[in-house]
Amino acid sequence: GNGQISPLADPRGGGMRCVGSSPTVAACVFRDNQVGPYNGWVQGGGLYVEGGHPLVVNCLFLENAALAVSGPSKFPAGTGGGVSVFQGTADLINCLFVGNLAGGGSFDGGGGLYARSTGVGVDVVNCAFVANDLASFFASGGGILGDAHVTSSIAWDNTDDQIADL
Repeated sequence: GNGQISPLADPRGGGMRCVGSSPTVAACVFRDNQVGPYNGWVQGGGLYVEGGHPLVVNCLFLENAALAVSGPSKFPAGTGGGVSVFQGTADLINCLFVGNLAGGGSFDGGGGLYARSTGVGVDVVNCAFVANDLASFFASGGGILGDAHVTSSIAWDNTDDQIADL
């Protein structure tokens, strides 16, 4: 980790961008990655998934951020401080999400995880979402926002709703 996507680049996936592929990501640390600040849709401070079906196992998402800013964009949004899954799906197993941040726009959420999948949802198994935060009044889902199937997991001390649906 430790990537930062500048406002001039495509603001998705500060640590890793997975588009149209299905890798196995195991025993990785995504730490201090950031996308934004950007006036538009900012997604996936640690990991961004679009299409495909990655398997993410035993990973740590620590203090990543997806930050939008208000400006001429009609709907700026910061989603998925730790992970953002957009028009795809993923399996997240035995992962820890701590201190991630999403927000800054008018439609924000998912401090730990934002999941807007293509039908089957995102499977979250044996994961913990702790102290993830939202940087906007309109945000929801401090731990998780979206289409996630959560099993044997913990959401604790996250801002706003621990887990919220889209």
